[in-house]
Amino acid sequence: MNTKFLKYKQLLETFPDCPNSDFKPVNGDFYRWVHDGGTHPNDFLPLNIINDPPARILDNTDKYCKGYGLSMFDSETNASKTYQSGYKKSRNKESFIEEKGTLIATISINEEDGIADEPSKKGHFTFHEYDHCDFTKSIIEFFNIFDEYGAFSIQ
Repeated sequence: MNTKFLKYKQLLETFPDCPNSDFKPVNGDFYRWVHDGGTHPNDFLPLNIINDPPARILDNTDKYCKGYGLSMFDSETNASKTYQSGYKKSRNKESFIEEKGTLIATISINEEDGIADEPSKKGHFTFHEYDHCDFTKSIIEFFNIFDEYGAFSIQ
Protein backbone atom coordinates (compact mmCIF):
# COMPACT_ATOMS: atom_id res chain seq x y z
CA MET A 1 0.00 0.00 0.00
CA ASN A 2 1.29 3.46 -0.96
CA THR A 3 1.09 5.72 2.11
CA LYS A 4 0.58 9.40 1.42
CA PHE A 5 2.44 11.93 3.52
CA LEU A 6 2.06 15.68 3.23
CA LYS A 7 5.10 17.75 2.33
CA TYR A 8 6.34 19.61 5.39
CA LYS A 9 4.63 17.01 7.61
CA GLN A 10 6.92 17.70 10.56
CA LEU A 11 6.17 21.41 10.40
CA LEU A 12 2.42 20.87 10.00
CA GLU A 13 2.38 18.63 13.07
CA THR A 14 3.40 21.59 15.23
CA PHE A 15 -0.11 23.03 14.77
CA PRO A 16 -3.26 21.38 16.13
CA ASP A 17 -5.59 19.94 13.47
CA CYS A 18 -3.36 21.01 10.57
CA PRO A 19 -4.63 20.80 7.93
CA ASN A 20 -8.14 20.48 9.27
CA SER A 21 -10.84 18.06 8.12
CA ASP A 22 -12.21 20.60 5.60
CA PHE A 23 -9.27 19.72 3.32
CA LYS A 24 -10.16 17.08 0.72
CA PRO A 25 -8.60 15.62 -2.44
CA VAL A 26 -9.36 17.59 -5.62
CA ASN A 27 -9.28 16.87 -9.34
CA GLY A 28 -9.11 19.37 -12.16
CA ASP A 29 -7.20 22.25 -13.66
CA PHE A 30 -6.30 25.02 -11.25
CA TYR A 31 -4.26 28.22 -11.41
CA ARG A 32 -1.21 29.67 -9.67
CA TRP A 33 1.00 32.73 -10.17
CA VAL A 34 4.48 31.81 -11.36
CA HIS A 35 7.60 33.35 -12.81
CA ASP A 36 9.25 32.66 -16.14
CA GLY A 37 8.15 29.19 -17.21
CA GLY A 38 7.35 27.95 -13.70
CA THR A 39 11.01 27.15 -13.02
CA HIS A 40 11.74 29.84 -10.43
CA PRO A 41 12.81 28.20 -7.14
CA ASN A 42 9.88 29.81 -5.28
CA ASP A 43 7.10 29.02 -7.77
CA PHE A 44 5.97 25.91 -5.91
CA LEU A 45 7.14 26.67 -2.39
CA PRO A 46 4.74 27.75 0.37
CA LEU A 47 5.18 31.25 1.82
CA ASN A 48 6.22 29.88 5.21
CA ILE A 49 9.11 28.05 3.53
CA ILE A 50 10.15 31.07 1.41
CA ASN A 51 9.88 33.51 4.33
CA ASP A 52 10.71 32.57 7.87
CA PRO A 53 7.25 32.78 9.45
CA PRO A 54 6.66 35.10 12.37
CA ALA A 55 6.42 33.80 15.93
CA ARG A 56 3.33 31.67 16.37
CA ILE A 57 0.30 33.45 17.76
CA LEU A 58 -2.23 31.04 19.22
CA ASP A 59 -5.33 32.53 17.61
CA ASN A 60 -3.73 32.48 14.13
CA THR A 61 -2.88 28.76 14.07
CA ASP A 62 -5.04 28.12 11.00
CA LYS A 63 -3.36 30.97 9.13
CA TYR A 64 0.12 29.61 9.88
CA CYS A 65 -0.95 26.10 8.92
CA LYS A 66 -2.20 27.38 5.57
CA GLY A 67 1.12 29.17 5.12
CA TYR A 68 2.66 25.73 4.50
CA GLY A 69 0.27 25.11 1.61
CA LEU A 70 0.25 26.58 -1.89
CA SER A 71 -2.12 29.36 -2.92
CA MET A 72 -4.22 28.30 -5.89
CA PHE A 73 -7.25 29.63 -7.73
CA ASP A 74 -10.28 27.98 -9.28
CA SER A 75 -10.11 30.04 -12.49
CA GLU A 76 -7.69 32.09 -14.54
CA THR A 77 -9.98 35.10 -14.09
CA ASN A 78 -9.96 34.82 -10.28
CA ALA A 79 -6.16 34.41 -10.26
CA SER A 80 -5.78 37.50 -12.44
CA LYS A 81 -8.23 39.65 -10.46
CA THR A 82 -6.55 38.81 -7.15
CA TYR A 83 -3.12 39.54 -8.64
CA GLN A 84 -4.37 42.88 -10.01
CA SER A 85 -5.84 43.84 -6.64
CA GLY A 86 -2.59 43.06 -4.82
CA TYR A 87 -0.52 44.80 -7.47
CA LYS A 88 -2.63 47.97 -7.32
CA LYS A 89 -2.37 48.06 -3.50
CA SER A 90 1.37 47.41 -3.54
CA ARG A 91 3.64 50.38 -2.81
CA ASN A 92 6.55 48.75 -4.60
CA LYS A 93 5.31 47.34 -7.92
CA GLU A 94 8.72 45.95 -8.94
CA SER A 95 9.06 44.05 -5.67
CA PHE A 96 5.52 42.68 -6.05
CA ILE A 97 6.30 41.39 -9.55
CA GLU A 98 9.62 39.94 -8.38
CA GLU A 99 7.89 38.05 -5.56
CA LYS A 100 4.75 36.90 -7.40
CA GLY A 101 5.83 36.49 -11.04
CA THR A 102 4.10 37.63 -14.22
CA LEU A 103 2.40 34.45 -15.41
CA ILE A 104 -0.57 32.34 -14.43
CA ALA A 105 0.10 28.63 -14.82
CA THR A 106 -2.69 26.17 -15.45
CA ILE A 107 -1.87 23.11 -13.39
CA SER A 108 -3.51 19.71 -13.65
CA ILE A 109 -4.15 18.38 -10.14
CA ASN A 110 -5.56 15.01 -9.14
CA GLU A 111 -6.43 13.42 -5.82
CA GLU A 112 -3.03 11.72 -5.68
CA ASP A 113 -1.32 15.14 -5.48
CA GLY A 114 -2.70 16.40 -2.16
CA ILE A 115 -5.63 18.03 -0.40
CA ALA A 116 -7.31 21.44 -0.59
CA ASP A 117 -9.90 23.50 1.23
CA GLU A 118 -12.95 24.97 -0.51
CA PRO A 119 -12.33 28.05 -2.67
CA SER A 120 -13.23 31.40 -1.14
CA LYS A 121 -15.70 33.76 -2.81
CA LYS A 122 -12.71 35.12 -4.75
CA GLY A 123 -11.75 31.62 -5.92
CA HIS A 124 -8.64 31.28 -3.74
CA PHE A 125 -7.86 28.04 -1.93
CA THR A 126 -4.93 26.46 -0.12
CA PHE A 127 -3.43 23.23 -1.42
CA HIS A 128 -1.29 20.95 0.76
CA GLU A 129 0.83 18.68 -1.44
CA TYR A 130 1.78 15.10 -0.80
CA ASP A 131 5.51 14.52 -0.55
CA HIS A 132 5.83 13.01 -4.05
CA CYS A 133 4.02 15.86 -5.83
CA ASP A 134 5.98 17.86 -8.44
CA PHE A 135 3.88 20.54 -10.09
CA THR A 136 6.60 21.50 -12.56
CA LYS A 137 5.54 18.33 -14.41
CA SER A 138 1.81 19.16 -14.18
CA ILE A 139 1.80 22.56 -15.89
CA ILE A 140 -0.48 22.57 -18.92
CA GLU A 141 -0.05 26.17 -20.12
CA PHE A 142 0.80 29.73 -19.12
CA PHE A 143 -1.06 33.01 -19.42
CA ASN A 144 0.64 36.40 -19.30
CA ILE A 145 -0.74 38.64 -16.58
CA PHE A 146 0.42 41.73 -18.50
CA ASP A 147 0.07 42.39 -22.23
CA GLU A 148 2.91 43.69 -24.40
CA TYR A 149 2.05 47.28 -23.37
CA GLY A 150 2.22 46.59 -19.63
CA ALA A 151 -1.55 46.60 -19.10
CA PHE A 152 -3.38 43.73 -17.46
CA SER A 153 -4.35 41.18 -20.09
CA ILE A 154 -7.57 40.16 -18.30
CA GLN A 155 -9.83 43.03 -17.30
